[in-house]
Amino acid sequence: MENREFVWYEKYQPKTIDECVLPQRLKDSLKFSVSKGEIQSQIFHGPSGIGKTTVAKAMCQEAGVQYMMINASRDRGIDTFRTTVSEFASTVSLEGNYKVVILDEADGLSQDAQDALRGISTEFSENCKFILTCNHINKITDALKSRFPCMEFSVHKDEVKPLMVEFFKVCVNLLKTENIVFENSVVAEVIQKNFPDFRGILGKLQHMQTEGGINLATLNKSSKSREYEKLIPWLKSKDYDTMAEWVFTEADVETSTFRTIYDALAPKVTQLSKPALILITSKYQVQSTMAVDQAINMVAYLAELMVELEFND
Repeated sequence: MENREFVWYEKYQPKTIDECVLPQRLKDSLKFSVSKGEIQSQIFHGPSGIGKTTVAKAMCQEAGVQYMMINASRDRGIDTFRTTVSEFASTVSLEGNYKVVILDEADGLSQDAQDALRGISTEFSENCKFILTCNHINKITDALKSRFPCMEFSVHKDEVKPLMVEFFKVCVNLLKTENIVFENSVVAEVIQKNFPDFRGILGKLQHMQTEGGINLATLNKSSKSREYEKLIPWLKSKDYDTMAEWVFTEADVETSTFRTIYDALAPKVTQLSKPALILITSKYQVQSTMAVDQAINMVAYLAELMVELEFND
């Protein structure tokens, strides 16, 4: 379980739109909405880690409105909307202002829950606004998309370099605040390889810091995870034969391999698949201590992942 007090992407989460690392065109639009004091119900969609939820929180904090966070992939049933959300949305805040419900990972909502949300958002439109965040806009019903304006969080080609530079400065300031020794070139390489997954970049840097420091030696040590990234397209396409042949002929299987594969897969699978990923990994990691043939155990592990996991597009 993550201790959010010490997880960097939580500890250093921006509190205003200006502090968010975003293309200027998105930042200007969001700031205009906040400056008018009118946060509208809307849908933020785009790749994982790009800052959709962070922006939603920053808007509410900057506008000074009361908000509720709902993890829609976990609390995805209709009962959540009939009770928790309805009770919150039915009244104005103590200041007499409107409220905001942030539905994080809304693409995990069931059809019934989305239908319920449509009704609740209409019924309490004067008291409460809704911000939905999702990776897959195609999993949101047309009825909701027709009611809520959609904003795509994307980075155009000409915006990549300026945003990388901006986020490099954010990372450097964070590391200096944490009194961590680091190499600029390593921070830059981590950003380049993981951009625009800002959450993932901070997670990678924090993990490196605990594994020996943010330096070239630790970066090279983690290069094995890149070797196992070649598994991802085989698992996604359920190409068992290619996967098994590679494990039997090329893979160097050891106990730490399971954690390496987990780290490679975790950013690539859907939120709903992450519990399955950790449970399956834990099971086969234990089995590896008793396995007669480590390669057979590894193929069995990957075969189960192939069947059970759903990947991000």
